[in-house]
Amino acid sequence: MAAVLNTHREKYPLQSYFLLKRDPISFLSGVSADCGDFARIGIFTSSFYLVNDPDLIREALVEKNEALIIKGGVSRGLARLIGNGILTNRGENWRKSRKTLQPLFNQDSLESHARIIPTRVQESLDRWKSKFSGEPFEISLELLMLSTRITCSTLFRYVPSFDEAEKFSQAILILQNDGMNRHMIGLDLAEWIPLPINGRVKRARRALRELAEKCIASGADQPIDEILSILFASTESVTNTLCWTMKLLDDHPDFQSKLTKSDDTLSQVISETLRLYPAGWAFERFADLETSLGGVRIPRGSRLLFSPFLLHRNPRFWKNPDSFDPERFSGQPLSPIGVPKYAYLPFGAGPRSCIGGRLAWAEISTILQMLYTQYRWKIESIPNEPPFEPRGAFKIRLSGPLMARASSIHTPSQNRDAN
Repeated sequence: MAAVLNTHREKYPLQSYFLLKRDPISFLSGVSADCGDFARIGIFTSSFYLVNDPDLIREALVEKNEALIIKGGVSRGLARLIGNGILTNRGENWRKSRKTLQPLFNQDSLESHARIIPTRVQESLDRWKSKFSGEPFEISLELLMLSTRITCSTLFRYVPSFDEAEKFSQAILILQNDGMNRHMIGLDLAEWIPLPINGRVKRARRALRELAEKCIASGADQPIDEILSILFASTESVTNTLCWTMKLLDDHPDFQSKLTKSDDTLSQVISETLRLYPAGWAFERFADLETSLGGVRIPRGSRLLFSPFLLHRNPRFWKNPDSFDPERFSGQPLSPIGVPKYAYLPFGAGPRSCIGGRLAWAEISTILQMLYTQYRWKIESIPNEPPFEPRGAFKIRLSGPLMARASSIHTPSQNRDAN
């Protein structure tokens, strides 16, 4: 039986474009609510297909990945920011990227990385104890700096100072915000215009490149565009997952007390956070050839949108989908009970699934274990700021800085001699 395709229409011709640009999460949520799990959206002369069904996702990403490729759209905007690496390459160039980076994520490398991560975490914990002394601080920025130092030291043989990590982190935030906004309005085609946004993006790109060059000077043997891709993709993804986890644990304190007592609870909490707030909240494919999904014709030149954020909250597959319930993962991590395989995509699916998924999991697990063993955490609200909520850009971003206060600091027993 062919899949059912419904068409989404707004009252005015350009309305879909402006709604998608202003608030993509709300817009696509509305399309899904109105049209179900397979919807066509007309924007200008283009057709976009929102795919929110596990069987169609498997067909698109696994069976028909040669016809449905990464091309143009967001990937073109990313290429202008960070060059041509694993995030933006396709075809044979992408296969070369994957082959170049794969040794960084094999089992031997992961075991080596696991010995380095605790040292970087403890350095940050010591910094926070000394610098903030129980006062609220911007934990979202500090975690981004921590992830930067972990990524560089595990993958690229360079340990940035905290000042270097902060400079890089501020640049990442600018590129994720101004860089993607600039792409959405077409200004990345005119970066020579002396506008403030162009100046900010140029300086941020220069900061990323400076750090990548230091990694190469320290012994990293990957091409600079591949280093930039990993730095851009991995650091904020890990940070956002950590921030959402801390916010969810603050809202559900009973799980805080269980977190360090059971590896199973820790894994369940991470899995549930990735369900509610997947870092890669949406991605797209381009129909390079005419093809079909579920028996429905997909014309060449169409774009397909996939949203793990929507998929993970689809009531067809998830009970109480908007509720924080780590115990739905009591079977094993990343395998929710009674949920179809392709209804849970925290690290994507198919050949282009996240190459660093296992390292990201190890990093997130270690950081949370050490944070909650040594500290009791309280999330602090910022006066006159709106409620904390997700924002859709290249990643599912935080709507503002996350402030936290740490108390009950204990003396750690970590190995400080690791490299």
